[in-house]
Amino acid sequence: MKIIEKISISLTQFIDFSLKPSGPGKVTSVRKIKYDTYNVATDFWKALREAIPKFHEGEMSFDYLEHVALQAHDNRRARYIAAVKAYKKFLGKKEIEWFDPGKSFWTFENLSVKSAAEIGLYINDEPKLIKLYFKQDPIDKRRSKTALALMGSSTRTDTISDAAQSILDVNKGKLYIGSDNKGEEDILLALKGEAAQFIQIWNSI
Repeated sequence: MKIIEKISISLTQFIDFSLKPSGPGKVTSVRKIKYDTYNVATDFWKALREAIPKFHEGEMSFDYLEHVALQAHDNRRARYIAAVKAYKKFLGKKEIEWFDPGKSFWTFENLSVKSAAEIGLYINDEPKLIKLYFKQDPIDKRRSKTALALMGSSTRTDTISDAAQSILDVNKGKLYIGSDNKGEEDILLALKGEAAQFIQIWNSI
């Protein structure tokens, strides 16, 4: 009996793959995911990505995030400071309350895409599950709609059933919120096709 390999990848990895045009670029993307080893030293935003949930959950003062930014390595410090400043501006005077975002994943056959939000926040009493986006290039509409559709159809462990799936472009302070629009069914159908292709390439390299 053939054992089917379980494939587990991140949301970013799968969305990047799905948005590449058909051809060698997709093969290169899968090869990189399959064979490159994660290196914490090259994970540019790791410290801040982990600090923001701690900041909210521990109800800390903003000094905590500013300290994390100032302690960043020389080649990251300026961008960390700018991101923290932008995040502070985004929060502004909003009423904020933390809740555990739990875990979530989207599956197709033996492929599992980790889609959990980093933070769960009531913002002015409205619950939102928020994925943090740090890249300097602003997240475009196509990428945000694709990611939010996947997140919205994921299996979740949190208990806030009406929490809106969201992506925050931290540096721009722009929050993209998922929709219940049935048109997203077409996006999900396309993602299943991408998942099938991903698995086929994975098994061939």
